Parts: sequence; C-alpha cells; structure tokens
Amino acid sequence: MPGIYEMHRCDACGLLFLNPQPSPEQLATHYPRTYYAFGGDKPDARRDEELYRIFYGPNSSFLKKLVSLPYRPVLRTFVGGPGQRILDVGCGSGHFLAVLKKLYEMELHGVEPYSYDAAFAAEHGLKIFNGTLAEAAFPNAFFDGITLNHVFEHLADPRAALLELRRILKPGGTLVIGVPQSSCLLYWIFGKRWWQLDVPRHLSVPSAKNLKAAAESTGFQVKRIRYNSMPTSILATLFYWRNDLECRERYFHQFHQSTLAFRALLPVSYLLNLLRIADQMEIILTT
Repeated sequence: MPGIYEMHRCDACGLLFLNPQPSPEQLATHYPRTYYAFGGDKPDARRDEELYRIFYGPNSSFLKKLVSLPYRPVLRTFVGGPGQRILDVGCGSGHFLAVLKKLYEMELHGVEPYSYDAAFAAEHGLKIFNGTLAEAAFPNAFFDGITLNHVFEHLADPRAALLELRRILKPGGTLVIGVPQSSCLLYWIFGKRWWQLDVPRHLSVPSAKNLKAAAESTGFQVKRIRYNSMPTSILATLFYWRNDLECRERYFHQFHQSTLAFRALLPVSYLLNLLRIADQMEIILTT
C-alpha cells in the first residue's frame, strides 16, 4: 500500500512512534487476508513443532536439546503447563496455540482483531475471539499465562493494553511480550531502511528501556529480557537498503532469503543477541 509516514524518536527512552497515527480504518487496509499471520499453512510449521517438542516437551532429552541449540532463537518463550489457561493475543490463525495443545493439555484462548483461517482454528479446536483484547472482556485474574508475539508494536494504546493484561492475568502469572526493539545495531546503521520499522503497521517500536519502564509503571515485574534476533532481520534490512540504493520499488513479499546466507549469518545474530543490541527481544513479566 502506498503512503508516506512520519516517525519520531524519544531521546529519553528510545521509543519510535508514528505521528500522526493512521486511523483504525486506514490500518485495516494494511492487514489483507494474505498477511503472513492469517494463513493456515506455514512452511516451517513442522520444523517449529518438532523444536518445541525438543525444548519443552515432557519426554525431551538433553542430547536433543544440545544438538538443536542453534535453532533455539526461532522459538517463542513457552508459557504454561498441564491444566493451565493460556491466552495468545494477536494469535493470527492460532499456530502457536496449536503447538501448545499438542504438547500439553491446556485451556487455550486466542484474540485476533483482523482476519484469520477459521478452518485451521476449527481443525485444532482453538477458541479464537475475533476482535480486540478489550472487546473480548475476559474476567479478572483469568489466565495463568499470556503471550503477545510481535503484536504490541501494532497497538494504538500500549499502556491501556498493559493495564488490561494486568487485570486478566492471575497473581504470579506470566506475560511474555515479543517485539522489535529500537536500541539495536541495524537501526543505528540503516535507519529508515531497517526492516522492523514496518510502517504503518508498527505504530510504535519500543526500546528495552522504554518497555521495561512501561511494564513496571502498570504493575508488572520484569523477570528477564531475552534477545532473540535471527539472520532474517539482517537479510531483509539489506534487501530494503539495496532497493533504496538502486531506486527500486520492491516489497517484503518479494524478499526470499538464501538458506546458505541464513546459516552463514547465524553467528552474527548470536553475537548481537549476546551484546543486547539485537533488533528483537522478549520481555518476560510477572504480577
């Protein structure tokens, strides 16, 4: 979709944000049915399911975990256990929930404000509310664990979302928010060509400092921050940078990463994660 957007940066905390922000009606056009999160089939679904079994399954072995360790960053942090009630906000068609259901007997809920593959959700017996988190109106202290994976940056009012998440999470429950983060090497080097800006869908992109402060101000405690960038971020940013350099109009759906380049850049991604200047993180919170 064509458009020109203005992004600002807070010098105090590193938050990047669109100003002015598009209306909900304008944003809806940027989430077509072909948006990657809404499809039923995923090319890496079987690989990821096996990796979740290895790292979080009840019968996994240390040797399998050791052999699979290079691919650990592609996985989201696992939340919950047998008998617990889990919510995934912005769940798309429910791929993460489907994996959790295969690993443990849990009560699984999802919230998706835009389109999703209802047939996929029905096939896996998933409870997905088609609307916003506020519209779902879950009871107080209802969930043992809540996850948002690359959803928080899409929200028009992140603070209101944190307050609602705090309300519906049980005391001692776990909230995991996965986001791109602005205090990263790729943004410092490439600026507006950084892939994770994704305007206008990303209404804001927090830094670790900013998100930590926002979470604590709404009653959460930070358990840890996990940096989990992968080579795709580097390769996609280079794709945008080259397009700009050559004055070409090409879009992300035209980006195809080389398996060889992905593997070659794995050590670079691990180093950025270790140094905490990677462009992606998960903040793990509790009440």
